[in-house]
Amino acid sequence: MTMKQEILTAVFVHRGVTNNGVYLVRRKVNQTHLRGYTTFPSGKILSEPQALLDECKRKFPGVEPRMIAALCKIAEKKLGVQFMDAWDADIVAGVRYIGHDNGFDFPPYDWTNHYLLVELNKRIPFKAVGKELAYGSWMPPSTAMREFDGGGLLMEPSTQNLLAIMRYDLTNESGEDFSFRVDHETEVPWFQPFPGIVQLVPRACTFPPISRTNSFIVGDPGERRFLIDPSPTGENEYQKFLNTLRRFQWTDILITHHHPDHTEQIARLLTEIPTPVTIHQEAYRIITGKHGKDCLKGLDIRFASDGDEITHWQGQPVRTYHLPGHSRDQLGLAPDNMAWFMAGDLVLDKGTVVIPKEEGDMIEYVASLQRIIDLDPAVIFPSHGIGQGSPQSLIEALAHRSFRERQVLAYYKKGLTPEQMVDYIYLDLHPFIRPFALENVLSHLDKLEQEGKLASCGSQDTPDYGD
Repeated sequence: MTMKQEILTAVFVHRGVTNNGVYLVRRKVNQTHLRGYTTFPSGKILSEPQALLDECKRKFPGVEPRMIAALCKIAEKKLGVQFMDAWDADIVAGVRYIGHDNGFDFPPYDWTNHYLLVELNKRIPFKAVGKELAYGSWMPPSTAMREFDGGGLLMEPSTQNLLAIMRYDLTNESGEDFSFRVDHETEVPWFQPFPGIVQLVPRACTFPPISRTNSFIVGDPGERRFLIDPSPTGENEYQKFLNTLRRFQWTDILITHHHPDHTEQIARLLTEIPTPVTIHQEAYRIITGKHGKDCLKGLDIRFASDGDEITHWQGQPVRTYHLPGHSRDQLGLAPDNMAWFMAGDLVLDKGTVVIPKEEGDMIEYVASLQRIIDLDPAVIFPSHGIGQGSPQSLIEALAHRSFRERQVLAYYKKGLTPEQMVDYIYLDLHPFIRPFALENVLSHLDKLEQEGKLASCGSQDTPDYGD
């Protein structure tokens, strides 16, 4: 059994004459973890030399020495301060353990996160440094929560919970539990990643490293409230999903695209809870083409096209966007102010999007990526994984596809078959993933052929790669 990584989160607080403050940092958007999130400073808890642990135990007898050592590293390497010097100078009033949680509490985001509250006698002019942090600032907890409630900050659940407590109890003297907890026996994980948006994360019939598909609820009170992609897999997960849905109000369902990991239990859900379903017209053609014209008979099917207004979020019109590429029926949605964009399977938090030849198109996929990049939404919500505080992941996906295209073209010039290209491009590939890698190679070849780059590259006659 793999041990969870232990993380130390440093909650620096200072009681001011006119206001109280906490020190928060913004993570850089090019990080693979918590892109663009506002958090407390944090770092890994590691094994340390015994001499350092002895010093930590002597100066802070009430706190586990490895945590104090991690705190010192956070202060030095991420905030530009020698913590032991600050203690010796009587700048630090005290350090206290205030709790722990397990991150998002579902793979691959589950880790054990320990929190130390560090009360200061005066504010330290921290300077966010290193590769992880974009900047940091002191602010009252009430200000931080006001910015979150207004859609200006992206926070993980425990940060939200602790700041909400600290508005009224700066040092959490009451010992109130702020951790992110899920009863995995009865419910699926859920949280509010952004004001007015609920994210449920059931297990779905997808493939590794992904094991879950996001289901969102969005829409202002009194408006149409959409449950997006209800997709639990199996009887047990379905019942837990239903239990979780009872917490919320929703009026409609929207399906981003027809793939099974977004629609597996939709027929059963609609039988038990009859609800209007919004899809793209292309999804209707695909589904009825596969399963017969009567497969959707009796359902309240509604069509959404590019630019249709379907509801409101914080008073802003929310519109659908047609985003073909991964699947020709894919819909995304976003408010007019671009505070966020639900991008479906256009990008993943972990792994690479598959562009299947039958239903996808690499030219359209690249165009859809570029379209959202040009819209420049503040937050991206993928269908798999947590929200991201910029469109940086789409920029990286576009660059990755360009890199793969250059590889495919180079190997084509050498006369390699698509199957041989997979061997050269994807080293140590798991056999289960190989067919999906081949799909992407074939889609790149189709794009290159449509653009006339295969015929002009001086290679042999263009091979027949099949339908």
